[in-house]
Amino acid sequence: MSAVSSSKSQRRFLVVFNPTPQRLRKVRLKKLLDAIKATGDEWFLYATEQGLAANGAVLKTRLEGVTDLIVVGGDGTFNIAINSLPFDIKSKTLPFRVGLLPSGTGNDFARAWYGKDMNIDEIIDVLLDNHCQTLHLGECEMVQSTRLFHNVMGAGFDAMISKELEHKKTPFRSLSYLWSAIKYIPFYEEPECTYKSSHTKREFRNLLTAFCNSKYFGGGLPIAPMADASSARLDVISAGQMPLINKFKLIGKLVAGSHMSSPDIFTETLNKEAFAQIETEGLELEADGEFIGYSPCKVDVSDYHLALKAPR
Repeated sequence: MSAVSSSKSQRRFLVVFNPTPQRLRKVRLKKLLDAIKATGDEWFLYATEQGLAANGAVLKTRLEGVTDLIVVGGDGTFNIAINSLPFDIKSKTLPFRVGLLPSGTGNDFARAWYGKDMNIDEIIDVLLDNHCQTLHLGECEMVQSTRLFHNVMGAGFDAMISKELEHKKTPFRSLSYLWSAIKYIPFYEEPECTYKSSHTKREFRNLLTAFCNSKYFGGGLPIAPMADASSARLDVISAGQMPLINKFKLIGKLVAGSHMSSPDIFTETLNKEAFAQIETEGLELEADGEFIGYSPCKVDVSDYHLALKAPR
């Protein structure tokens, strides 16, 4: 699906959207397009496909003259976009401004980037402005592919839940995540894991290891309260094997945002020069709520970054 306005202007918007039928997304997409039309700027649409290669091939043909690319969708759609766009090899960035109109099931990244109190009209005002901040991306290098991520990349129980929810997305992402966590955690057998970073080496049974570029995952759970996507760092939050009662307590603390003080939690920060590796084979991996494959993998702050529309 595509459309082009007839008016000519200084800016040219490419609006990338998730075509999966959803009433809220349809309403927000129309509101965005009406706002762009009111400016007299040029615009056209692109509906994402499932495969990264298919999106990349089409998007490359539609980027000529684009000044602003707006993604309408959730974290998964934004992840598809950033992994499909042709970053410049030398500058490691994109030659246009990028914006996100949250219209997904979780919207975890948007919750942190815009703040929980900003409404959709205020966000559209941000998207029509030219003010941006640098969004530093994370990078997960696997055996056969590399995946950029903007929010949270995880290994273990979190990735298993993401795989379980892959085709069962509902408007109540946090409740779906919590229900799946409660349902599956009594039966989850923590796999052995060898974790090695620039700072430490650990051998443990992995319940969850998350590499956080931003604060929230699972539909609003504050996994990394101090994470900041505008800074070039990843906060690592990891939990090993523990008694079942401790797992349920940890879920409760995660909901309340008080898990960081738990003795069952390991944390460290990866700055621009640091990296971490999960050397064990076969651990499930997710990035921005989407299942992406299996370990081994190397995770670090990527050289790739972009100018993302942000509140002033």
